[in-house]
Amino acid sequence: MSEHTEFRRSRVASDWVTGGIALAVVSQTLVGVLQFVQGLAALINDGLLVSLPNYLFAFDFTVWGWIHLTLGVVLIATGIALAARSRVAAWASIFFLCLGASANFLFLPIYPLWSIVLLGIDFFALWAVTKSGLLGDWV
Repeated sequence: MSEHTEFRRSRVASDWVTGGIALAVVSQTLVGVLQFVQGLAALINDGLLVSLPNYLFAFDFTVWGWIHLTLGVVLIATGIALAARSRVAAWASIFFLCLGASANFLFLPIYPLWSIVLLGIDFFALWAVTKSGLLGDWV
């Protein structure tokens, strides 16, 4: 093969990795902002959410608000750190996206449509982070 072809292949792979990282950063930051808004809504207006009497994880809505607000801030911070192409940020992103997906799954009976939307974006962001190329040979 010629040297030009090798250079072109490495550049194409690099472009795909760059695109994957950008996709991961944007989708994770979007999840963080939406989690933050969900937490803020739960803290500001308790009447916005439905109370279920027999739900196993029936926390006070203030607790749910702080959980989602904290997850939102952490996801935004790790999304910004992911933009610097940090492998540690990629692993932290996977951890916090899984934590966010778990919180949204537990929040499903309280606010189902919003939780389903956030679960979908969580899984999409997880896919984007794993395909970004930052995890090296692990994935």
